[in-house]
Amino acid sequence: MPFQQRDIVKVKLGIPNVEEDVHPFLIISCELANSRGNERSYTGVMMTHSPNKDRFTLQVTADMVEGHWDEKWVQIRLHLIVTFTESNISRDITHYVGRIKKIDFKNIVDQIRDFVFNPD
Repeated sequence: MPFQQRDIVKVKLGIPNVEEDVHPFLIISCELANSRGNERSYTGVMMTHSPNKDRFTLQVTADMVEGHWDEKWVQIRLHLIVTFTESNISRDITHYVGRIKKIDFKNIVDQIRDFVFNPD
């Protein structure tokens, strides 16, 4: 099943000896980038329930999400950017979580650009 930019999906990270190996990711890559190669791949930013707050943390509220929202995952860690394939998207639990609204997605991408890549 192809996913799209702004979708929140749960991804199995494959890290040994880690209690919570599945995390939601917000897909930030565009359709053209997602469809390259034999297997669909996506670039996403990790979401967490960690209470840590710093300049790389963006709070996510229910009004920013279209569809079902799991309140446990309430922050985006702007610097935790990962590329993953469809085979990494967890199939044993609900893999599609929701979708970030366009206006909020633009704000997230702007903050990633400013805080992570700092073009100045």
